[in-house]
Amino acid sequence: PGTLVVFGAREEEGERRGLFATLVGSEGLLVKPAGELLGLNGTSSGSIRFENHQLDATQLLTHDCKGFFAAMRPRFLLLQSAFCLGLVKASLESARAVPAPSFELKISEFTARLSQIEARFRELEDSLAVFQEGGPKSGPLPFVALRLDLAVLAQEVTRVELAVVGGRGYFVAHPTSRRVRESLFLSVQAPTEGALRWELQQFS
Repeated sequence: PGTLVVFGAREEEGERRGLFATLVGSEGLLVKPAGELLGLNGTSSGSIRFENHQLDATQLLTHDCKGFFAAMRPRFLLLQSAFCLGLVKASLESARAVPAPSFELKISEFTARLSQIEARFRELEDSLAVFQEGGPKSGPLPFVALRLDLAVLAQEVTRVELAVVGGRGYFVAHPTSRRVRESLFLSVQAPTEGALRWELQQFS
């Protein structure tokens, strides 16, 4: 209750659209919990349904949906990328803490890739201050590429972490197990890996 929900709506008559905000717990807004998930139950995921939810002018964010998405999408992708970045760092730190000569070269490779991606992250983070509404028609491709690269790296690093840590990493409560499950989720989290790859292929 009290969670902010942002959604789009179209007038019943006509084509005018708008983006609105409301709160979970408001009359006419129903929430269906997602149920047991593989490892993301702390996210309180679910779906919402509207039944005679009344809107008024105070809930309207904008009628300029395209401009809003153009301005917000890079920020949203950067926020997701930050999660991936934290996951990669924690996983690498865990892998380095265990003596594993067979994986030293791979861990060094991951560390070098992480340094390069971190530099791109900082550059894009700084550019948000001047990112204009209604950006390129092809979308914010550098942000899309960053999100995809970090998700792929997170999956690769957590797989090696699991191999280094060994059987302990299979316990449900072990941090390695949690990171592996989180990294697997990145492929289906919207925008999905398939959607990101499609966008890069179409507009690069």
